[in-house]
Amino acid sequence: MIPQLIRDRIDEIRNDNTSGSVTLSIRTALTIQMAARHGMLEMNDAGEIKDHISEVVKELARAQPAMAPMINLGNLIFREMDDGGIDNVETICDEYMKKINSSLHKVADFGSDMIENGARVMTYSNSSTILETFLKATEKGKNYHVILSEARPILEGVALAEKLTERGIDVELVADCGLFQRMDDVDLVLIGADSISSSGLVNKAGTKGLVITGRELGKPVYSLCGTEKFIPSEYRMPFDETKDPAELYDGSTNLNVNNFYFDRTPLKYLSGVITQEGLTDIVEVSERCKKLKMHPDLL
Repeated sequence: MIPQLIRDRIDEIRNDNTSGSVTLSIRTALTIQMAARHGMLEMNDAGEIKDHISEVVKELARAQPAMAPMINLGNLIFREMDDGGIDNVETICDEYMKKINSSLHKVADFGSDMIENGARVMTYSNSSTILETFLKATEKGKNYHVILSEARPILEGVALAEKLTERGIDVELVADCGLFQRMDDVDLVLIGADSISSSGLVNKAGTKGLVITGRELGKPVYSLCGTEKFIPSEYRMPFDETKDPAELYDGSTNLNVNNFYFDRTPLKYLSGVITQEGLTDIVEVSERCKKLKMHPDLL
C-alpha cells in the first residue's frame, strides 16, 4: 500500500495539466526517491521494498502516461531492480535529474543558434525547453519577435508569453487559430515535445496542424527534444485520451465533449529534431527509437 504522503505527490503530478515533461519528470524522480527511502526505513524484506517501489513507479506512469521522460525513468528503475538492485534507486534518480537539466540547457543552446537576429519565431504551448531557448538567444544578443497562442483550455501559452515579456522579449499573443493567420509572416517554427517515437511526435493538441501548415508554407519547423524523450514504438502513447470536459464546457446542455490534450505528428513533417547532441535528422531519430526497448511492466 502506498503511504498517503506519497499518494498525494502522485495525485499532484496526475492533476498537473500545465507543467511540461521536464518539470514533471523531476517531480517524479523526487517522488520515487521518497518511496525508496520509505521502503528502506519501514520494510525489512528486499522483495517487499522492490514491490513497493514498483507500485509507485507504475502509479506515476499511469498518472502522466504521455510524458516520455517519466516513463523512461521508470524503465531505468525496473531494469535496475531486475538486476537485483534496490540500493541504487535514489542514485539513479539523482543522475537522471542531472541528465535532464543538462539536456535542457544543451538543447536550448543549439536551439537558440537557429534563431537569427530579427527573426519572427512561432511557438506553441508552454515548454521549459522553449523558454530556455529564447532566454539563451537573448543572452547571445539577438533581437527577435515571438508569436504564440493562448493554448486553450488551460492557457499555458499565456503563462509563457508573460514569462518572455517579463524578460524583455518581444511577444505577440494570439488566439490558437490565429497562429494560422500569422504563419505566412514567420521565419521559423519551434515546438517542444512530450515524446518522440518512430510513430511520431506527441505534444499539445494542435501541434500537428501547426507543423503541417508550416511545412506546406515552406517554413522550417523544428522540435526541441532531448533524447530522454525518445521512446520505443511498442509503448502505446495515449495521445487520443481525453481530459476533464468541464475545461471546455460547464453548461447544462448534455453535450458530447472531447477534451483532447495531445496529438501525434508524423516525423516526416518536421525539418529536424534538435537534441542535446545538436540538429538530428528525422530518419536517424526514427531509427534510434526503433532500437529502444520498454520494460514489460510499463507496457
